[in-house]
Amino acid sequence: MWLPMLFMFLLGGIKSEIPDLPRCPLNLEVLLPCRCGSPLLRGLKITCPGVNLPLLSKRLRILGKSHLAILEVNGGSIRKWDRFLLGNVTMLQVIFRGVGMRIMEDRALSERNIAIINKFALPNNELEEVPNVVASLRALKILDMSFNRLKSFPASILQGLPLEEINLAGNQLTAISPKAFAGLPALISLNLAFNKLTTVPDFGLPYQHGLKLLNMSGNLLRSIGPNEFRNLSYVTTLDLSQNQLNTLDDNVIRGTSRLQILLMDHNKFTELPVGLFAMGMTLTNISFAYNELQSLAPEIIGGLYYVQELKLDHNKFKSIPTGFIANKFHLVTLDLSWNPITTLEEKALDGLKNITFIDLSHCSLTTIKSMGIGDLQGLNTLLLNDNELSRIDADGLGFLPSIQSLDLSRNRITSLRDLQIAKMIGVMSLDLSHNHIQSARSVDMPKLSMLMDLDLSFNGLRDLSPGCFKDFLSLRSLKLHDNALKFVDAGTFGTMNGLLELDMSNNNITNFQRFALRGLRAIRVIKLDNNFITEFFQITTTLGSASLRNNSIREIKRSSFPRANALSIMDLSFNNISVIEPESFKFLYILQTLNLRGNHLTAIPKAELVNRVTLQNLDLGQNDISTVDYDSFTGLRLRNLSLDRNRITSFNETALKSLAELLELRMGGNLLRQLDPSMFKGMSSLNMLDMTGNLYGEISSDAFGELYSVRRISLSRNRLQSFPRRIFERNAYLEEVDFSGNLMRVIPSHLDENPGHLRALNFSDNRLEEILGSPNLPYVEKLDLSHNSFQRLSLSALSKLTGLRELRLNDNPMEILSDASMTSNLEVLSLDSTLLHVVPFSLLMALNQDNSSLSFRNMSVQCDCRVAGLQEFLRLKQNTSQEVCAFPAALEGVAIVNATLGTNCGVQLNSARNYLTAKQLLDLQAARAGDAIVLRWTSKEPVDIYSFSVTVKYENQSIQAPKQNIPYDVDSYAVEDLSYSKSYTACVQPFDTDRKRVGIASCKLVRLGSMDVTGTSSVLQKNDFRVFITVPYIGSTRREIIFGVESYLPPVCSVRDSAFLLVG
Repeated sequence: MWLPMLFMFLLGGIKSEIPDLPRCPLNLEVLLPCRCGSPLLRGLKITCPGVNLPLLSKRLRILGKSHLAILEVNGGSIRKWDRFLLGNVTMLQVIFRGVGMRIMEDRALSERNIAIINKFALPNNELEEVPNVVASLRALKILDMSFNRLKSFPASILQGLPLEEINLAGNQLTAISPKAFAGLPALISLNLAFNKLTTVPDFGLPYQHGLKLLNMSGNLLRSIGPNEFRNLSYVTTLDLSQNQLNTLDDNVIRGTSRLQILLMDHNKFTELPVGLFAMGMTLTNISFAYNELQSLAPEIIGGLYYVQELKLDHNKFKSIPTGFIANKFHLVTLDLSWNPITTLEEKALDGLKNITFIDLSHCSLTTIKSMGIGDLQGLNTLLLNDNELSRIDADGLGFLPSIQSLDLSRNRITSLRDLQIAKMIGVMSLDLSHNHIQSARSVDMPKLSMLMDLDLSFNGLRDLSPGCFKDFLSLRSLKLHDNALKFVDAGTFGTMNGLLELDMSNNNITNFQRFALRGLRAIRVIKLDNNFITEFFQITTTLGSASLRNNSIREIKRSSFPRANALSIMDLSFNNISVIEPESFKFLYILQTLNLRGNHLTAIPKAELVNRVTLQNLDLGQNDISTVDYDSFTGLRLRNLSLDRNRITSFNETALKSLAELLELRMGGNLLRQLDPSMFKGMSSLNMLDMTGNLYGEISSDAFGELYSVRRISLSRNRLQSFPRRIFERNAYLEEVDFSGNLMRVIPSHLDENPGHLRALNFSDNRLEEILGSPNLPYVEKLDLSHNSFQRLSLSALSKLTGLRELRLNDNPMEILSDASMTSNLEVLSLDSTLLHVVPFSLLMALNQDNSSLSFRNMSVQCDCRVAGLQEFLRLKQNTSQEVCAFPAALEGVAIVNATLGTNCGVQLNSARNYLTAKQLLDLQAARAGDAIVLRWTSKEPVDIYSFSVTVKYENQSIQAPKQNIPYDVDSYAVEDLSYSKSYTACVQPFDTDRKRVGIASCKLVRLGSMDVTGTSSVLQKNDFRVFITVPYIGSTRREIIFGVESYLPPVCSVRDSAFLLVG
């Protein structure tokens, strides 16, 4: 009895000593866009992409007093880090990357955080000095202040800290205070790359300090003294690349006795001192690439016995002398590419027993002398491409038993006989493409029994003699495309039992003998595109894919595929096939894709296709088919069917009945006049339907009623004059409709009688003159109304397209484009070739994206005060458009951005500038609660916001003093004691850290006693309730624009210039 009690006692004792693991909130959505990672023993990991100060503060407050292992913020806007940001959260590692931070308060971190933070990273920000709080981080091991705007680094800020890594790369440091890094005994890594240092600073590190990595690349160093690194005996990596060094002292790295990696590339060295490397140094990786070295004496690197990688590419070496790197037994990689080397001298590369990679590409090599590449038993890859070699003699190469890849492409080799590479017995990949080889004979072929990949493409090959590849018993891939071959005989390939892929495309083959592939018993893929083949060859039982696109085949015979049991993909497009004999496809048991496009078939080969259940993709486009019968696709389970660009006049309504799994159907470019509603019965899986280029004059309302999953429908280039109501009522997933190239004169008001998921509408190239009503299509992103007959158009017809991103109105005889408020954020607007004289200002305001595009070529612009908005838009967007003024005569031909509008247009210019630079940054929601209005807001984009103010007005008069300085972590506010049945305008204005306005105020109109809540940035209709404001138009005349609240008015407007008109 006592044993269970003892067990429970011990278990209870152990459990009490194990702390509870930190946990993420049960509802992770409350943290969005932040993510809570898997709990670690040291705390949670919180990652927040693209947040601003208020949003981050709110999310951290949800975590309460949680302990975080890592807090990582990537992107967004947090200009100032104050003491309220973190709340009660504690953390070990903090990372704020690319948030635009400029200021960090001294009290930004609590005493608890100061005591435990071991990683402090603020990379890619706008800090001009190291925050003072860093000096207090007693547990700090990693400091990352890279890519800020630091111009100096104080000497004492890091004294006594247990720092192991410091990253100050990418700043504007021109000098560093002497002994700035003294008193850091644990420092291992110091990164000072990409600053503006002209001399090596006095690090203040004692003798034999433990620093292991020093990076000073990307600075302005011109020379280095002999004693700069004398105390850094433990440094293993020294990076001095991308400076302006042109000379080095003999003793510059003598003190770095443990140095392993030395990077000196991208400098201006023309020579190296003989005594640079001391005897016995442990260097393993050396890079002097991208310099101006013309020679390198063997004694310079003679004592580097342990070097493994040597990079000397992109220099000016003209030769490699004998014994250049002799006895470098540990050398693995040698890169000498992009040097003007013409000759490889005798034994230039010899004695390298462990080398595996040599790059001599992009040189000017013409000759490899005796044993130029010696006995390199470990060499795996040799790159000799892009040289001027015409031959390789046997005595030029030593014994290379381990080589697997040899690249000789883009040389001047004319005959395989001149390629004496028999010693490379282990080569598996040989690239001879882009040479001048014209024939391939068995006696000329190198005997490479291990070769697996051979590339002879882009040569002048005219002849393949029988058995020329017979010795390549291991060959898997053979590329012969883009040559001048005309004949392929039966014995050309012999018995290459291992060949899997053969590519002979883009030749002049007219005769491919029937049994040419007989010996290829494992072949899986063959490509013979763009030849002149007229008859089929015998396909082997293993072939899985055959492509004979663009040949001269006239018919498919019964005997064409007698043994093609494994063929799954066959491309016979763009031949001259007019006849398919019965049972031609009898043995194609697993055929999945059949492409017969671009032939001369007059009927669907239904007898050959019947019950072929494995077939998924069938392309019969661009033939001469005129009829589709009821049994054309019997027994098929197609996914994709193309019948486009035929001559189909008759289409049986039950022809597609069995294709319940069809996903894409193309029927465009035919002569169909009537669309039977029963044609698509049972096709509930169809995603795309293309009916382009037929003769449809009308379509019934239930034509697409069975297409429940369709996403795209194209009815372009027909003869439609309109479309019926509720035509897309049952297409819940429809996203794109194309009505272009028809005969429509109006867009009917019932356009929005659909589920509302449309993303793109194309009405271009019709005869449109009018849009009836204001279609309510909030999801439409692309609308094309170009090439129509609009003479005038009111933007109010587009006011409910709140999601519009692309609008094309070009090539219309449009003289008047009535202005109205646009709530969408346009990215593309085209007004080319219209008769307009001015671009409406509301459209310019809608183009508020940084990458927005405006095009108005061939438009006669009237350069008076009305063009002020356009001129400021072009200047603010830095638009390089050279469009010129057409009127008045004094400004004719002057670029719009340079036109002088006169002193009387100053008000319009200032007003336009204020509008175009301001943005509405908040998404404001308002609701009534008895006699109160409750406001809630969220930021639309990650812009730095430090506080808010709330203003409530009735009849343009403030009903109480505005509420100022609402903290950034507050996102709601209640205004109480309001009168019932009155309408109020509530506005929220954000401010930055300097108490300056950010963007423009967001406002809502709320009527107590009603659920009506309307925004003020557009004309809104809620239960027949509208808000209008009349303000002076930015131009020479007054016009009516719907803005909705005083804070939206241009600076030239006052309250008395505007009036509310409430219509209920």
